[in-house]
Amino acid sequence: MKKIKQGFTMIELVFVILILGILSAVALPKLAATRDDAKASEITMKVGVVVSDISSYVVSKGEVLSDFSSMSSALKALVNNGEATVGSKTAIIKVNDVDCITILITTISVYENLSVSAVSSGSSDNLCSKVQNAIALTSYNIPLVGAIITP
Repeated sequence: MKKIKQGFTMIELVFVILILGILSAVALPKLAATRDDAKASEITMKVGVVVSDISSYVVSKGEVLSDFSSMSSALKALVNNGEATVGSKTAIIKVNDVDCITILITTISVYENLSVSAVSSGSSDNLCSKVQNAIALTSYNIPLVGAIITP
């Protein structure tokens, strides 16, 4: 009887390793891009929640506080995590430790408006650019106090 050798040849193993290398070279950049997209979506959502919190606070209380973090628990959490800084009627959202989005309440006479704008220095960061592009900045000029609403 003849003994049959079982196993793979060296050439077969080299081809399998080569194919796995090519597949991983294609897949890893796609996974990294997906992670960045998810992070950009998360930050965009957080900005929307902060704006909604502040608007809701002003509507319910009828006043705008100079400390933004007192009007939004979501913003307070961002500040505690080091993802935002708060000034007088201003909040700056950071992406990768770069100033990216500004939330500002401007007061003209008796009118107060909330606006969201892009910080130009943050546009060099790829993730910050994704966040800025995901937010419809022109739709965030929200009248808070003093606006006359007609039916």
